Amino acid sequence: METSSSSSSSSSSSSSAAPATVPARVEAEILADLPKAIETQLDKTLIAKVRKDKWDVESWMLLIKSLMGIKSPENTRVVYEQFLALFPTSGKVWCQYFESEIENRQQVESIFLRALPVCHSIDLWIYYIAYIKKNNSGLKQVQDALEHALNQTSHDVNCAPIWLEYIRFHRDNSEFKAGTDELFTQCRILFERAFTFPLGNFTAIQEEYSQFINQYPPDKQRQFRNHYDDSMKDKRGVFLHAKLRRQKYKDTDPSLLSLPPEKCTQKELRQAKIWRSVIEWEKTNQPIPRGEAKGVERVETTEQIDTVCYTYNLAITHFSHFPSFWIEFANYLLSKDRVQVAINTYNRAIAANPTCLLLYFSFCEYYETAKLPNKAKEVYDQMIENSREPLALIH
Repeated sequence: METSSSSSSSSSSSSSAAPATVPARVEAEILADLPKAIETQLDKTLIAKVRKDKWDVESWMLLIKSLMGIKSPENTRVVYEQFLALFPTSGKVWCQYFESEIENRQQVESIFLRALPVCHSIDLWIYYIAYIKKNNSGLKQVQDALEHALNQTSHDVNCAPIWLEYIRFHRDNSEFKAGTDELFTQCRILFERAFTFPLGNFTAIQEEYSQFINQYPPDKQRQFRNHYDDSMKDKRGVFLHAKLRRQKYKDTDPSLLSLPPEKCTQKELRQAKIWRSVIEWEKTNQPIPRGEAKGVERVETTEQIDTVCYTYNLAITHFSHFPSFWIEFANYLLSKDRVQVAINTYNRAIAANPTCLLLYFSFCEYYETAKLPNKAKEVYDQMIENSREPLALIH
């Protein structure tokens, strides 16, 4: 088991001076500023438990569930905010928070702005799309929202609902009339674009296509089905890969919250192994194009690299306090010459784990190897400022 405050030796020379004492940080008490109006409505035992142990997930989730019956968002807000400060990747709770603030447009949009960049949740994106459709009369805003959602989630094995929203939007708001060849051509292009991704629920897109062409006369249906059959021969490798992906992801738990390693149970540790297995599988598997023999050595595509990156980010959703996931991801990015994304990944890792020496040392090692000593010094200085451990001063 790893720990989020792991230490490591560095290639930098050590200081001869004795390390100074690093004062312990004083953290604000959890739920210390609860409004009286809501404190009386919540279970005092649950409040006491999360105050005693902020990583008590079971007590937190019971508290969050109890907020659903309270119709005063100005009072419940503090509970949601403190929970999401600890567990910012919980799509379920972001969605519940959104629902509680639904009458406050400014607050809802603030929630989305903070949630979407850090939380890889298909349910959250579906909430976002529904909100945009309901609150923006312009089709351009809805189309932009759908495109943004697809850009962020197209490599997700569970992305089929976003594709269906996207296709239906274009079908229902096309300049072409229903039943025309022009509408078919426009929508066919969208279906074929969706079929290039190995989605876990691939059949949902196929069923939508069948329902779409059923609107046409029988002779047109036969023509369109023949075209589909020919097209799917080229997509057979993607379809088979989608089935394998669905099987590979079936044991992952999307509801798992991110805990420090020392707080993890056997359940979380098993999930960590499962996610490592999924990542390695994504690195070594990709759809085989039609006509290509199995076993042929192939060049890794940009799409495959993007899929691996997305999978790392999904895993980090559940294991943001495991330094090894961050470091492995950064090293993978560096091996693919995605240097700036790797630097951003280290910065994200340190923001999530500001006292973890292992992350600082790994980041510094990259800068030192890249012969950027000034950048390495900036990271060391940040480590000294943030770390609670005297070892941080020995560098």
